[in-house]
Amino acid sequence: GTWELTLADDRLRKAIEMTNFDYEEAVERFYRILTATGVRQSLIGAGCQEGDIILLQGYEFEFVEDKNMLSVNARTDGYLD
Repeated sequence: GTWELTLADDRLRKAIEMTNFDYEEAVERFYRILTATGVRQSLIGAGCQEGDIILLQGYEFEFVEDKNMLSVNARTDGYLD
């Protein structure tokens, strides 16, 4: 399925704007932020499963349970080439 999220927390919006998704370390840091703020657990609780697409602030993520993190797909809405 596809899940489109709207971030109510300004700190999370700023975190995604400041993350350079070209670097794996930055992606891992962003994942830790999503985990620490409960976003990942909320997705799981709502029924998000392996392979589901997460749309967040113009970025598209694939939910990947076996890697224990969201992996960033290179598709965005104009933020990255």
